[in-house]
Amino acid sequence: SRMLPRDLERLRTAASAAVEEGLNILPGEGVPTSSFGSSGTIKALAGFVEPHNTSRIDCSRLGEAVEELSAMKLSQRRQYFSPGRADIIVAGAVILEALAGRLGIRTVEAVEAGLRDGLLASLERSLNGSAGSPAPVR
Repeated sequence: SRMLPRDLERLRTAASAAVEEGLNILPGEGVPTSSFGSSGTIKALAGFVEPHNTSRIDCSRLGEAVEELSAMKLSQRRQYFSPGRADIIVAGAVILEALAGRLGIRTVEAVEAGLRDGLLASLERSLNGSAGSPAPVR
């Protein structure tokens, strides 16, 4: 079903509050204006927000995307996203919108490597005592 405007506003308020609570820095204070995102939601959003450049999100377009996605029925969102992703894409977009707004991030680059890759690489370095870059783990 479509998200009601009042429910979208509640979701945005909750996301902004969570971001505010979790961050102790001011916008522009040592924060780059570009960022990387490795979640499936970010990759999916990139394809929706920027259909001609599916690896980069222009954050100035997130608000419009949130409005469009929240106005869609679940069945309509499934035309753009997998069934599991269609259920959560509005919440993910709202969280990214809140983070980008709070931190002053202008673009997010969707990357293939994820948190798991970084953790495995770090573990490999610590186990092998290597300071060099390990081969990618997949």
